[in-house]
Amino acid sequence: LLEIGRVGERLSIDFEKERTGVEPVWQSIDSSSSGYDLLSIKSANDNTPLMIEVKASTRNSKYIEFHISKNEWYIASLSRNRYIFHVWNLKPRQELYILSINDISQHIPEDKGFGEWESVVISLEKDFLSPVEIKEKY
Repeated sequence: LLEIGRVGERLSIDFEKERTGVEPVWQSIDSSSSGYDLLSIKSANDNTPLMIEVKASTRNSKYIEFHISKNEWYIASLSRNRYIFHVWNLKPRQELYILSINDISQHIPEDKGFGEWESVVISLEKDFLSPVEIKEKY
């Protein structure tokens, strides 16, 4: 899974560099404790920091499935509009779905009583998502 995740992170680095003209900081290469994988910027004209959590899957199905840790969600919820998810479906072809906090929030559990969640699996049907246009490299 780590290898698949690294493929997604490299694809997101390339995507962000193409989108903004600036290579993002690969935060997760050294530590996963920050709660996000890449630190980019909002756009070529807006240097506001943008935290990106990258998820990748090689599962060829009508669903995209990925895990979110409580720490990732905690950082995301603190950062709101400065945090997004890059979700890569790698097979049968590379597709990128960019999801916001609002896209994910309805799938996040709550701590109740003496129960506390650590990680959640989210499964989204691809028919209800729109992949991002990715420029082909030659």
